[in-house]
Amino acid sequence: MKPILCIRRFLDNWDNSQEEWVSYLRGNVPHLTNNTNNRIESNWGKMKDVIKGTSSIDELVTTLITLQEYAEGQYIAEYHRVGSRPRGPDEDPEFAALGMQISPFAFRLVAEQHGFATRSNTHFNVELVSPGKAIVTSSSTGVTYEVNVERSRCKCIFMETCLLPCRHVMYARIKLSYETVIPPMKSIPGRWIVHSVINNIAEGDVVAGSLLEVSAGPLPKLKPVSASDMYIQSKALTEKIVDRLALQTTPTFSVAYKWLEDFYEALNNGQVVDFARSNTASFPGLSRVASFGAATLSQTSFADPETQLDTSKQASEVPPTQPASQSGSRSQDNNDNDGAAASPVTSLPISKVSSRAVAQKDTENTPNRTESNEVSEGRPQWKFAERPLVHGMTKAQRRDEKKKEERLLARDLAEKYRTGKVTTPAKLEDVARLLDGPYSLFHANPMAETLMLPFVNVQGKAQIQLFSVGQSIPSVKAIPQLEQVMEAICAMELRPKGLELLAYWPGYSSLTKDQLENMRIVYEANKQFVLVMKTSAWMETVEWTIKDLCAPFNDTNAVTKSEFKGYIETLNLGVNKFENEEVEGYKLLDFRENLWLHSTSILMALFTLRDEYSRVGIVDPSYHHFAEMAQKRSVASGLGAADPKYERVLGIFNVGSHWVAFMIDKNAKLSHMFDPLQSERNYTAIERSVRKVMDHVLDLEGKLGYKKIDWCEQQDGSSCGIWCIAVLEMLVVGATWNNKIYRLQPYLRMRYLYKVISLLMKPAAWE
Repeated sequence: MKPILCIRRFLDNWDNSQEEWVSYLRGNVPHLTNNTNNRIESNWGKMKDVIKGTSSIDELVTTLITLQEYAEGQYIAEYHRVGSRPRGPDEDPEFAALGMQISPFAFRLVAEQHGFATRSNTHFNVELVSPGKAIVTSSSTGVTYEVNVERSRCKCIFMETCLLPCRHVMYARIKLSYETVIPPMKSIPGRWIVHSVINNIAEGDVVAGSLLEVSAGPLPKLKPVSASDMYIQSKALTEKIVDRLALQTTPTFSVAYKWLEDFYEALNNGQVVDFARSNTASFPGLSRVASFGAATLSQTSFADPETQLDTSKQASEVPPTQPASQSGSRSQDNNDNDGAAASPVTSLPISKVSSRAVAQKDTENTPNRTESNEVSEGRPQWKFAERPLVHGMTKAQRRDEKKKEERLLARDLAEKYRTGKVTTPAKLEDVARLLDGPYSLFHANPMAETLMLPFVNVQGKAQIQLFSVGQSIPSVKAIPQLEQVMEAICAMELRPKGLELLAYWPGYSSLTKDQLENMRIVYEANKQFVLVMKTSAWMETVEWTIKDLCAPFNDTNAVTKSEFKGYIETLNLGVNKFENEEVEGYKLLDFRENLWLHSTSILMALFTLRDEYSRVGIVDPSYHHFAEMAQKRSVASGLGAADPKYERVLGIFNVGSHWVAFMIDKNAKLSHMFDPLQSERNYTAIERSVRKVMDHVLDLEGKLGYKKIDWCEQQDGSSCGIWCIAVLEMLVVGATWNNKIYRLQPYLRMRYLYKVISLLMKPAAWE
């Protein structure tokens, strides 16, 4: 019975304690399988046999180097002795070359992996998802491995710990028809290579260790873009390109289409950066002729300017049913009938084209091209036709209008569910339309609770299939777990755009991408609803006494808990637009309990202080995270802190997951600094940040004095943000500290949550 209980306990705690016993997770660094003290003790015991304990360190190092060189010389002499290493008939040439480069220990490891990869009963499914990237899936266990075949890298345990080619890399190279099974030597770290300089102890002097400090330029800060945003932005741009291309003439379309093909090839091969740098401003293939007025591209030549055609080829430019002599007159008649639109064309110089009526033997070959004294020497700047004037709404506008109408219908339906007029189970698509935008617990939860779809656990990886012609849209009978939903959505996004796809799980059913997106929206909304309920339950436990309240914190004493909860339940949990910021409402719920405040809550609290008190400016908390000083100063001044109307400037920023604050009094030229931990190191960081950033922003360089606020110290490990906000508010109003304020911490959290929601939105504001 005891072994069974032991095994059960082992399985229950498998995921919670892997880093304590799985060797490759210790320290999160490769250890090359030498992570125990036994090997150290073994090597030390061998050294004791050849050295003296009474020798000095320099004598010991010299002795060890001499013994190593002697042993290496003996090994090399034996290795190259004739007959010492006969080549067998079945010897693998790859192994023969590899054995001369790496150590015997590494060779045994690679040989073992090579045997697994090449034996007959090894079965992996190799799927090339992009150039140089493959997914290797075990047929027996179903475990997948991501393999970079170009760099010969894999994320399996063996390669993460030993840094040597694994069976997955070798198997992928076999299936993808690489020249060799074993990757090239450049993919093997130098520590395994016997003749590498880093493994030769005789190279260079034996010196004491030191710290090498290298100054490198900051990496570019690029705002990450989600896959869905990439798809939306790219699709909107390509729709514009298609609309413009449909209006062009055939020559223009051919040139632009060829450029788009080249761009796609560069994008598909991962060379889009080189393509963008090498690409010129104009399209290849356009002739170097001047642009005359409003002449279109169809009126110009697209031939190579250096190529001169014989007059015998002129007939190819005239339709067979029309004599060449009539083409010019007909074109001119058509231009005359076009009215004002043809006036720029009539001002063109007359072309000099030789006549075919003259015998060719009496004439010289005349270039078949337009000649003019007005041809400019520079490259012409061609412009595509303007977008056509569309009467009515565009496709994007119609799509947005339809989405808006669907949301209005969903809101009306949600109101009926909330008032009890409708009690039938809601549909998944209706609930998703309601939650895909602004929503709150009060308005949306009654309808979401009627969604009578059970949550099920599906097994295995989703199979992505094409939507067959005439196939009906599958009905949703249950919702898989969120991990499976997100995995299926990501797998669909990797497929070519424009395909109608289905995600299929054996034993479950199929789902479209829209249905999967609806499930994701429902999952996320349910999480936010749980946060609101936890916040409401916490408010019921908050208690304070009237005698502990003091200015400026007694302004919400008359607000009841029911009113507090009403603000929470009607909070827009989605994206709120506030000035130039996008605030996700659910993030403001960090004010509850003893949670650590995130930057969204800190920023909105600063906005609240600026709104309540006059002549108070604020600084964006994110300015301190940037590396470049110019970027820091730009972000610090983004909220108008340098405006002369502000006499005091408030700032809160993060140093090592800890909030600190400052208030700069412009008139007194004094900077008040506050660290809830009262750490000298943090005060030094505050002063340095104010001196280097804020002095320049406020034009007070070398004029500020600095004062520490030492009358408040946090009593736990997560309330630093609350005390920073409270102390700044006390400094603004000139209030004095009282130790009774420590007991008001839960009340202060609830008060600031109430104030930021009041500033962000009104309880009845749905739009």
